[in-house]
Amino acid sequence: MRLEMMKNRRWLILVTLLILVQSVMRLALTQVDSSQLVDMQMTEFQAGFVQVMLYALGIGGIAFAYPFLKGTRVGMYGILGVNLATIAFDIWGMTIQWTAVMGMIVPLVAIAFIAMNREMFRCRGGRHEVADCVWN
Repeated sequence: MRLEMMKNRRWLILVTLLILVQSVMRLALTQVDSSQLVDMQMTEFQAGFVQVMLYALGIGGIAFAYPFLKGTRVGMYGILGVNLATIAFDIWGMTIQWTAVMGMIVPLVAIAFIAMNREMFRCRGGRHEVADCVWN
């Protein structure tokens, strides 16, 4: 049991790092003109929508990374929400440029990790009420 928790902890750290890297990259993409990111011409609305979503997904991923790493339900549900929004955004992005499918890799990995390790996120608000929470 203890060895399995250590393995899960390592995977949790890896998934959190992937989420942080993707979030920072999304924020970095906000500094690039949206028209340089795609091969086709985008409308002003589309370019604005891309910028808003890049900011929202980047900030959301960074904001929920620490609670996720601590094994809280807030972190789990926050990361789950950000990843589902990322997948929806990237599906929409595929209508503009097919390479947006690459943005779905990290969210799918994170969602799979959460699905396989739901019991890891039994702690609430950073308090370790359950004896076998991830950081005990």
